[in-house]
Amino acid sequence: MKKNLLLIIIFFLYGISLNASDRVDILRENLKYAILDIGTTYFVNKKLSPKISDMTNVYIENEKGHSGELKTNRSEIPCIKIEIFDTNKNTNKPAYLKLTPINEDKEFCKEALEDKEVKNILNSTFKFKDINKKEQTSQKGEIDIAKIYFNEGIYSK
Repeated sequence: MKKNLLLIIIFFLYGISLNASDRVDILRENLKYAILDIGTTYFVNKKLSPKISDMTNVYIENEKGHSGELKTNRSEIPCIKIEIFDTNKNTNKPAYLKLTPINEDKEFCKEALEDKEVKNILNSTFKFKDINKKEQTSQKGEIDIAKIYFNEGIYSK
């Protein structure tokens, strides 16, 4: 963790060219920080902020309200689309974060999206009870925002 944080600082402050493995480490850490930031903000405020950048300090590209793209830095291509959805009162689905791989055909994204931790996060699902009290499972790449703060298995699958 300390190595990854140091790499992020060096990368942003000095623009040092990092190898692909280091860039994957940075993308992974950015993803984790964005998820944790969004969950913490939601936990503290009990609601979503108007846009993603109000909920995290991680750089989000092409931001439009609750949608944007995550990348290693401003010069990289984005590899993960982040979307945030509020609680759906019609289905009883809680507020959630949807993570979708993008630019999978680009070499760096191919490598980043194959990273074990990134892959586990992108394959996350959660369970919830619908309005009829039947247990439902979310789609792949969805994370219950209210449970992020407590880190209920998000990184450990």
